[in-house]
Amino acid sequence: MTTKSNIYKMRAETTDDAFRFLTNFFKHIGGETNHIQIDRDGYCGCEITLTTIHSIDTVKKIIKSIPDLHCMYETIQPIETYTGIRKIYI
Repeated sequence: MTTKSNIYKMRAETTDDAFRFLTNFFKHIGGETNHIQIDRDGYCGCEITLTTIHSIDTVKKIIKSIPDLHCMYETIQPIETYTGIRKIYI
């Protein structure tokens, strides 16, 4: 049986934010994750494409547990619906 992979995309304000997320993601999830691509956007930030077997809710819980990653939390979407526009959660 094959496990379905999910592909998510999100923005990070800085590459440091992206690496803080990745460090914590692997710490919580372990090595079974899959593929991560970081693309600099030409300014100070970047976009992250994450392929994983984990749900978007699991990824968002990890993002939310790390201080100051609000941009990532507000932009993460399945790649099919990703716009990069921040959704503000109150």
